Amino acid sequence: MVDELLHSIPRLWRGSRVPESARRTLPTGFAELDRELPGGGWPLGAVIELLVSTIGIGELQLLLPALRELSLAGNHVLFIHPPYELNAPALHAAGVDLDRLLVIGAEDGRDILWAAEQALRNPACGAVILWARGADRQFSDDKVRRLQVAAQDGQSILFLYRLGRKPISRWAALRIELLPAPEGLQLSVLKAAGTHRRPQVHVPL
Repeated sequence: MVDELLHSIPRLWRGSRVPESARRTLPTGFAELDRELPGGGWPLGAVIELLVSTIGIGELQLLLPALRELSLAGNHVLFIHPPYELNAPALHAAGVDLDRLLVIGAEDGRDILWAAEQALRNPACGAVILWARGADRQFSDDKVRRLQVAAQDGQSILFLYRLGRKPISRWAALRIELLPAPEGLQLSVLKAAGTHRRPQVHVPL
């Protein structure tokens, strides 16, 4: 009886299983990372929090294989408030379809959150990439929950970059700390829905 009740609530997470929103995944493009993530890749319909020590350590290169797959499949990718001008030739060389990329330079917190929520709900959008850039107050727990619900509704992904090690919200399905390493990045999985493991992975870039 209790087990039937638990199964009747799809959004209820139990430590012994991967939640519904994390069962469908997008390969990261890095076999060593896919092996360590529940489902074997980036979870669809989820907020993924990426903690960086400083901007420009290769954090966007980590997403290039996924962006390539999304764009070539006809999905749009939205960049919101990037801290630097995107390198179009480098993105093109990585196989990303530039016609599927959109950039919003909004700086007002309400505009940023509204744009992210609308894009995540849009079935034509595969992913939103957003930089918090020190505006943590804009990402309160209830606001990130709204973004998580939007991502789940659209089965899209929100990649949320943040400086520092302190997490933004409990609603992130996956939280990874990125540190510079020789010829790549050292990734520490701080949280992954569906597992208690906290692996560290070196990703060559």
